[in-house]
Amino acid sequence: MNKYLNRIFKSDIFANFTSLNYMPRWFILIVDVAISCFSAYVVIKVSLLFKFNVSELALPVIARVLLIVIFQFFFFTVFRTYLGVLRYSSFVDAIKLVLAVVANILFLYAIHFFSLGIWGFRIFHDSTLILYGILAFVLLFLVRLIVKTTYDFVSMNSQITTPVLIYGTKDAGVALAKMLKTATNNKYKLVGFVDTDKDITSKELMGVKVYDLTEKFVEKELAKKAKAVIVTSAKMY
Repeated sequence: MNKYLNRIFKSDIFANFTSLNYMPRWFILIVDVAISCFSAYVVIKVSLLFKFNVSELALPVIARVLLIVIFQFFFFTVFRTYLGVLRYSSFVDAIKLVLAVVANILFLYAIHFFSLGIWGFRIFHDSTLILYGILAFVLLFLVRLIVKTTYDFVSMNSQITTPVLIYGTKDAGVALAKMLKTATNNKYKLVGFVDTDKDITSKELMGVKVYDLTEKFVEKELAKKAKAVIVTSAKMY
């Protein structure tokens, strides 16, 4: 069974998945708005099952859903929740989601109580917005968690590797190269070293070439050789 799973994970399908570019921001925003719409509709419909004084509500179900979603869209743009990359979601992204959802709830409660105090019309049941906030945040965060977990799982089981160069050929550079070559499930492939030491450049070290770090190399060859350069601690000073 594991043999066939490994074949699947190493196939072109998963290789293409792990090499996808970032999702466009507008797509993330659409997904978030769709989740908000679903959450609002579910909470409002469920609340109707346990509330018998429906006639006192001033707006129909669709109007209340649209009211929630429109202002949620506004607060998504205010807190820029769509700027994050889904597969790299972090604690900061979760905080943005919390702020956007809570701000929407508070704003809608203000409208609700204003309408109730001035005209005597109830727009929402008292607990509807709180339940919406809980469900919306859980689903919004769950989508990001699923995307992140899936991407990490697939990338760890695929053959996608990032070619890298190590800047520095002294002990720190050699130690780092050994670590890259011996590490299991390593997603980085050592393709060479770069250095300014003329005594070592153009030679081979640990089976890969040492390139001379010149302006010409940086402008014309660097991007072709590697996707990243790892700088050793000795070269940082």
